[in-house]
Amino acid sequence: MADIIRIEAHDRDWVRFFRDPWDCDWCGLPTRGRVYEETQTVVCSACHKPLLEIDSDPRHYIAFEEDFD
Repeated sequence: MADIIRIEAHDRDWVRFFRDPWDCDWCGLPTRGRVYEETQTVVCSACHKPLLEIDSDPRHYIAFEEDFD
């Protein structure tokens, strides 16, 4: 699990997430995504809607395979 970074007060209160621009699924504008201090969500820099939410709660999945015997 990643640590939540703390951004110094004299800097901006967000960091870019994507290296290259990405088209937002909500507004269609290019964005590099923003992660604001002490959050676990990547948001669009234009419309501020969530692009990716990081959930630290573990989840378990069971996959069943068909048995051909």
